[in-house]
Amino acid sequence: ASDLHPADLNGKADPYIVINLGSKRTSDKENYISKQLNPIFGKCFEFEATFPQNSLLTVQIFDWDLLGSDDLIGETKIDLENRFYSRHRATCGIAQRYETSGPNQWRDPMKPTQILTKLCKDNRLDGPHFMHNRITIGNQVFTFRVENEDEGTRVSEEHTALAVLHRWDQIVKIGYKLVEEHVETRPLYHPDKPGIEQ
Repeated sequence: ASDLHPADLNGKADPYIVINLGSKRTSDKENYISKQLNPIFGKCFEFEATFPQNSLLTVQIFDWDLLGSDDLIGETKIDLENRFYSRHRATCGIAQRYETSGPNQWRDPMKPTQILTKLCKDNRLDGPHFMHNRITIGNQVFTFRVENEDEGTRVSEEHTALAVLHRWDQIVKIGYKLVEEHVETRPLYHPDKPGIEQ
């Protein structure tokens, strides 16, 4: 979080995260960050959601207090159902590269070839047909250059499928931009102070 409003007399805050999804609530109160207006939480929280019952995800930042009740600094609400049913595939951003290990390991539950196959099926397109360093979808052919072509190196199907996903908006008549992997910045609001961003 960045530039949180001070909640304590010392001009700082002791922020922690609370996440609500339907009747499920997770509080990370025991891991509050002391005297900080730009905390790095570095946490991952996982929930299972059923639509339409659990479609609104609320992320709240509270200020931890030793005495009395903790104060709400601000919150943001995310409509998960809207993202899930978006044709732009907003469930998990498309990464720039297909990595099988390391810190940038592919995190989507579907591999690029599976995503591409599903998009073709959903849009009633013939394909994808994988051939040596190219993919055919409907009447369009996407070709890929290999650096060491003289050695007969093949580009993996996952890499070529990912390259086509990045160019999905080039599919004639039905193409559109897919959501790429990104860091999303959202303002926090306090219910008692509508319109004032954190």
